[in-house]
Amino acid sequence: MIDTVPKVGGSAATAKKGLASDKPWRKTKFGQWADDFGVGKLVHELQDRGHGVTESAVYYWLRGNTVPRHDKARDIAVLSCGVLTLDDVYAHAVEMRPAKQ
Repeated sequence: MIDTVPKVGGSAATAKKGLASDKPWRKTKFGQWADDFGVGKLVHELQDRGHGVTESAVYYWLRGNTVPRHDKARDIAVLSCGVLTLDDVYAHAVEMRPAKQ
């Protein structure tokens, strides 16, 4: 039997994660951690801690449009097991803004 499904190059990890250029937030410590941890998992973990968080809200944070409130940012730092500080979470939005010319 002939395989009629076209094969697409790249690894499964690349397909899952997407290209770094598709995710400019990976340039920051918070953005990279959140992307590696998983947006869905982050939403689930924050909801388990009583936060009303949606995937849409997390993507707003990742794009630098908004920042998480202090209670959420604190729990994100805790979830990171010491990888992130509150400064890392809040610096992300500043680093995501385009440079003024």
